Amino acid sequence: MKQMQLSVKVIVTLFVLVVSLYLLDQCLHSMNQPSDLRLYSGLAGTLVLLVFVPALMWVIWSWGRRV
Repeated sequence: MKQMQLSVKVIVTLFVLVVSLYLLDQCLHSMNQPSDLRLYSGLAGTLVLLVFVPALMWVIWSWGRRV
């Protein structure tokens, strides 16, 4: 059972990392456009990713632990 939980955590972690890299690519592409609005939206998206991805990793890897 413990090995299955570890496998699920690894698979979910890889999925989150791939999705977050795609979103970061989209944010950086948006920042490279000649519009102030696109620049600020790309910057905001990048900052959101920098906050939520580590928090999500912490939630995934602390899931199932008894405090």
